[in-house]
Amino acid sequence: MNRHIQLGESAYRAHPFTSNSDFSKLHSRYLPMDALRFGTLFHSVTLEPKTVDYIQGTVKGYDYQYTQDEIRHTMRMNAAVRRDSFVASLLNSSSVEVEMYNLNTDFAGTIIDTKRKYDFWNYVVGWGGDLKSTSATTEQQFLEDVDQYDYDRARVFYAKGSGARRDFIVGVSKVYPHKIFKVFMQQGCPLWKRGIEKGNALAIEFRERNPLF
Repeated sequence: MNRHIQLGESAYRAHPFTSNSDFSKLHSRYLPMDALRFGTLFHSVTLEPKTVDYIQGTVKGYDYQYTQDEIRHTMRMNAAVRRDSFVASLLNSSSVEVEMYNLNTDFAGTIIDTKRKYDFWNYVVGWGGDLKSTSATTEQQFLEDVDQYDYDRARVFYAKGSGARRDFIVGVSKVYPHKIFKVFMQQGCPLWKRGIEKGNALAIEFRERNPLF
């Protein structure tokens, strides 16, 4: 069962279904807190600019406080995104922050009710993806981030619920000139297979820690 219901940020967080973030809590491959904080601002400026109070330096739904320098920084990154014709076209034709709730998602025999929020989802092509800010300055460095922070596993988690056979990760360097890194995934490719392996391993650990599943 695949349901697209927009509950809003606070309701989404409180919803009892399992998210990719819940899976991530099983290991220590977390992004540093400051990276998460900055990423929240970048996502909001790029995908939901109306949620940003540019004068007060806040983002609706979060307790973070931002400086004007940080806001200007993310605006320059957003400008770099918009200069990339493919990424800009994809974002312009997609819905953003799309919530999906799914019953009975199968991970290595572990059946879990799951939730996910796509950064962008294109209803026409039936796939979407994730927008990431990164300290990487080369494609190889960003691919190392994909592995280190399990972005590949996260994308497979999302696809299991949405039924997508493809996914797209957009990395935007925080370092000027804010290079754009594009990572395409599709069923059967090495990154997809690696994501499945990581997800299955976490599902087994999740089941051990949550015997009701």
